[in-house]
Amino acid sequence: MEDQGPSRAAVIRRLYELFDQGSLVEAAELFALDAVWRIPGTSAISGVYTGREEITSVGPKMAALSNGTVHV
Repeated sequence: MEDQGPSRAAVIRRLYELFDQGSLVEAAELFALDAVWRIPGTSAISGVYTGREEITSVGPKMAALSNGTVHV
């Protein structure tokens, strides 16, 4: 049987760890180059973010909007 790498759950856990540590560059590497993240609603961060650069731009926006108090 071919090694298929870490489970999706393991990747998501690692992603949250990296976000919480502020390691956005490392976290970005976990996203596919063409990943799409949809944040529903009408808040300042709502929208569709495509690709690693746009997706990782959400963290700093959340931090700024929360005066640095946001944690994942």
